[in-house]
Amino acid sequence: MADNTSLVGKRITLCATGSVAAYRAADICSKLVQAGVTVLPLMTESATAFLHPRTLATLAGQACYASLSEDDGGSTGIVHITRGQETDIILIAPASANTLANLAHGLCSDIVSATCLAATVPVVVSPAMNTQMWEHPATQANVALLMNRGIKFIPTRHGQLACRAVGDGKIAETEDILSFLNALFVAQQDQPLKGKRVLITAGGTREPIDAVRFIGNASSGKMGAALAQAALDFGASVDVICGPGVVPMPAGINRVDVTTTNDLLDASRPIAKTADLVIMAAAPADYRVANQVAGKHKKSDGPPVLELVENPDVLMQIVASRRPEQLIVGFAAEVGDPAPEAIRKCADKGCDFVVGNNIASEHGAFGSETTQLVLCNAQTVVSRFEPSTKTIAAEQLMQLLVSALLERQMLSV
Repeated sequence: MADNTSLVGKRITLCATGSVAAYRAADICSKLVQAGVTVLPLMTESATAFLHPRTLATLAGQACYASLSEDDGGSTGIVHITRGQETDIILIAPASANTLANLAHGLCSDIVSATCLAATVPVVVSPAMNTQMWEHPATQANVALLMNRGIKFIPTRHGQLACRAVGDGKIAETEDILSFLNALFVAQQDQPLKGKRVLITAGGTREPIDAVRFIGNASSGKMGAALAQAALDFGASVDVICGPGVVPMPAGINRVDVTTTNDLLDASRPIAKTADLVIMAAAPADYRVANQVAGKHKKSDGPPVLELVENPDVLMQIVASRRPEQLIVGFAAEVGDPAPEAIRKCADKGCDFVVGNNIASEHGAFGSETTQLVLCNAQTVVSRFEPSTKTIAAEQLMQLLVSALLERQMLSV
């Protein structure tokens, strides 16, 4: 069982919305209460088709409101105001596609969206829906908009859905939801990176072949986004250098967009000079095309013959100009056990740690919501992480890196 002691004594507004996964709100409510949380439940009217409000009211020991018409502003105050301002956090689990749309566009036709519109506390969302609904451009645009406003998302899972399709969109496991909330409260309480600057690189780079084609890779930037959110949660000022096509980044960062590996190096150098913690999570292309075509290579001209030249090693270049009190971390995407290569890479490049992941495993593929990391120094494995969402892995990794950074900076004084 995970250590969720930071949940004890917290007050959480739990909102269930009209997803077939609404029944999961009962388990989430029960587990939160067992963890020492005061849960104040709300439901949309659509959610009541799947779960009776009395169930959440009984489990929480608190009144469950399911309609704005019930919110009469009685002795406990106007519910859609108080529950968004007098609790520690709002958790929407499950969050339907319709609820995400309401939140993104400021609609308040139900008690959940009205509560969020009036909220002054953080909002955390655990989506649940059919894969096509989740991946639809409208939903993803709403997610990006909400993330830019500071709403935090617990990643969906991949698996068999209620409609019997297999894909992304399953609500997170209850234990993962509790771990996410616990990590959020830990970070809010301690803020160990307050006053520190963190640089993170994310996603892949692209090396043009001609005006329309490029050499690149499938890195999504999801790990970089999760690390950026973790660093923000720990109080840091965060810069993220993003390759093209990466996932939305959290609100509150300084974002720099780049295309090529040389662009990445040029953008990283000045920021790394003042950063306390540098995490090179990007997957830069190792080679670029020497004979790039100025226009578009025509199919009638036959297959192009590419002459490749090696790109600069961004991590080694940053390490070469490091300050003694800095902590610099690299990443290694491998096929199979990443530990041996991560140890070698750390020793060869002179950084403090290298984080390895197996991109051939079910938990580590590019674009996956999950990962299984191993943290290595130049001699050995420091820590092996259990498989988890990238969000949880990022929080766990950041805790270890924070400890190492603070120890390094104390010794440098």
